[in-house]
Amino acid sequence: MENINIHNDETDLIPIVKKVWKNKKFISLFSSIFIFIGIIIALLSSTVYTSSSTFILSGSNDNKTSSFGSVASLVGINLDVTGNNNRIPATMYP
Repeated sequence: MENINIHNDETDLIPIVKKVWKNKKFISLFSSIFIFIGIIIALLSSTVYTSSSTFILSGSNDNKTSSFGSVASLVGINLDVTGNNNRIPATMYP
């Protein structure tokens, strides 16, 4: 006789749905408690928002070869090919 090993990898959803439906009161109560706790924490906590920004203006009046040079100078990157000032200024970092 041949040894046939058949694997059943299917999941039957009906018992799972029945178990969830049977425990619907517990699931509703458990979810309601944590929703209530979340609302209380959200209403009682103080909101603190902090933001900072640093703008470094380029003092040179030379013409850049592309429009990306002026955009890059806004964030402190110098795309000048002459090599006069190719360092990122230390005032850019907090």
